Amino acid sequence: MEAAFEAVLVVFLQVVQGLGVSSAAAQTITTIVNALLKLIPVIVEVAPKLIATVKQIVAILESNDATLPDQIAALKAQIPADDAAFDAAADQAEKNDAAADAADAAKPSSGS
Repeated sequence: MEAAFEAVLVVFLQVVQGLGVSSAAAQTITTIVNALLKLIPVIVEVAPKLIATVKQIVAILESNDATLPDQIAALKAQIPADDAAFDAAADQAEKNDAAADAADAAKPSSGS
């Protein structure tokens, strides 16, 4: 699932880097902002190391005059504020994943 989120974020990153300030850009920005608002909570839980990419997208959007201030505020509100606590939670999540993978690998397989 992390790979799917990463692929979507890479597309968003490429799109926002090439946006101008036209009305079409504003519509694209609104679409991306709405999608990110739905994705960020899931990314935080499932793929926390991708938050750096989300922050990069938000920074690019923030520098685009077609992005509304309330859109940036809404995005920033979704991103974990305390980086130290977030990093600790992300590290713990990775350790839990590794432990679960090790436990799965240790299970005897039901061979035929």
